[in-house]
Formats: sequence, structure tokens, C-alpha cells
Amino acid sequence: MKLFWKTRFGPHLTILFGGAIVVFLLFLYAEKLRLWTIESLFPNRITWEPTASSPQKNNKGRPDPYHLPKTPFRIAVAPIVSPESSLIRYHGLAVYLGSRFNRPGKIILRDNYLSINRVIQNGECDLAFICTYAYIVGEREGYLKVLAAPVIHGAKTYRSLLIAPFGTTAKNILDFRNKTFASADPLSFSGWLYPMLVLKKAGEDPRHFFSKHIISGSHDRSVNAVADGVVDAAAVDSLIFAAMPEEIRRKVVVIDSSPPVGMPPVVVPSSLDSRTAERYRDVLTTMQRDPEGRSILASLGFDRFVPVTPADYASVREAVRQWETH
Repeated sequence: MKLFWKTRFGPHLTILFGGAIVVFLLFLYAEKLRLWTIESLFPNRITWEPTASSPQKNNKGRPDPYHLPKTPFRIAVAPIVSPESSLIRYHGLAVYLGSRFNRPGKIILRDNYLSINRVIQNGECDLAFICTYAYIVGEREGYLKVLAAPVIHGAKTYRSLLIAPFGTTAKNILDFRNKTFASADPLSFSGWLYPMLVLKKAGEDPRHFFSKHIISGSHDRSVNAVADGVVDAAAVDSLIFAAMPEEIRRKVVVIDSSPPVGMPPVVVPSSLDSRTAERYRDVLTTMQRDPEGRSILASLGFDRFVPVTPADYASVREAVRQWETH
């Protein structure tokens, strides 16, 4: 009987038992993956200001000067691309810049451009990467100043692109009356200001022109929304569009584009003293001179950083003026 049991049912029981173990292990692994957060994968990220850690003490009960917590070098990044992509892209830069000032690097992310502007306004970051329209707003309100901007594939400018699904017969934005449209953020020049200004100049009311106007939260999400047929059209940053996977870009077509404008800038709070701001600028604009800096620039798709001034954004400033007065 035992021999019969082993020969008849033994292999099947072994397979069933082994399969149960595999399923159980897969469940544990999936649960582990679920519990892994972005913060654990990238410990240098912060999304909200952390509570300061208590300094270590020496054997006399006094703070040990060799173990005092260092204030992080905080980089705020507007969600020009999705927060997950922003974290991956800018993590190395935060660590690099922090190391140049003997501080841990930290990234501050928010879910919209205005929130990042408020981080700057409140002095909660050391420098920030923001959109050109958001820069003009902060400049006008007096809480930030421009420092530098990236050069990308030899270019110091970018454009707003109007995109639609491949095969569309539309020729310009006016052909999307009563259609669905996506913008990254209301403070985006390429995603919102430029296309809305085009409509306004044509005598249209942007508030009622589309059947539905979606705020996607980032340019890569806007591109994906068009590629997946979620919306009929979108206005996006030409830099982000060019960096999208080829299989995504093949699904859409560029219908129109804006004149070139200055690259999205790196800014600092206006309260930062000029000497420190100059040190930040020097570190950014010399990154290409050392191997680590070149590697990080390459990971971002940047050639280098160059100094910029408010004059480099005169065309965006004029677009804002026209939007507000037209």
C-alpha cells in the first residue's frame, strides 16, 4: 500500500506541495515590493520638511560637534515630468551638489508648479528647477531670482508643441473646438500659457473652448494621454516630448509649435545673499569639468549649465503681459 501510494500519488503531491511553496514565496515577494517605497529606494528624497534629528551626545552629555546633523542641500523640482521620473532623474544631481557643500542632498517634490513656487517663497529650498512661466510669476512677486539654465543638445531654448494622435486632420489648435485637451499645469508656459494665449488672440474664450480641459500634472503624462487616446490634443514641452520613448512618439504628431523661448531656469530664493548664489552658480556651470559631473549631466540629458539673466526670458514675460491685458 505504501509503495502504491508513493508511486501513484507521490509525484503529484510533490508538485502540489512545491507549487504551494512557490505561490507563498511569490506572495511574500509581492508584499515586500508593495512595502518598498520610493523613499526607501532613494533615501535622500524628501517631500515634506522632516523633523530635525537630535544630535548625538558625548560621554559628558553634551552634543558631540563631530556628529551634529547637517542641514541638507535642498533642491526643489517642479513636476515638469512626473514626480517618479523627477526623483529618478534628479537624485544624482542632489547628491552631487550636496557633496560640493559638505551637506547631504535632498529633493523636494510637490504635485504642482505653484506649490514649488511657495517652497521657494518660504525659503524651504536652496535652489529650484522650475518652468519659465512660474519663474516670471515668482520674479514679479519678488521672491526668487534666476541663476542658470541647462544647455540641451547645443540648444539654449525650447518650444511649446501642440500634439494630437497620429493620423489627425487638425491643422492648429482652433480645430479642437469642443474636443478634449491636456495641459501639464496652469503655470506651465508650454503646456498652458502659450496655447491659451493663441486662443485668446483668435478671439476665443479658453475657459469654454474645449469640451474638457485636463490638468495632467506633468508633460510626460500629457503626451501619454494623447498617445493612449485619453484626450484629443495637448500642449507639451518640446524637451520632454523629445525624451519620450520612440514607441510613444510614433503614436502622436506635432501640429504646431511656439517660437523658441529661454530654457526652464534654475532659481534661488531672492533672500539668498549674492555671494552664496554665485557659489551655487559656479558649481553648476563647472560640472562638465569633472567626470562625476559629466556623468550626472549626461543622465539628465544636459550638455552643461550656463549663467542666465532676466533678459533671457523677455519673450515669456511679454507673453504673460499679453495674456493679462489682451
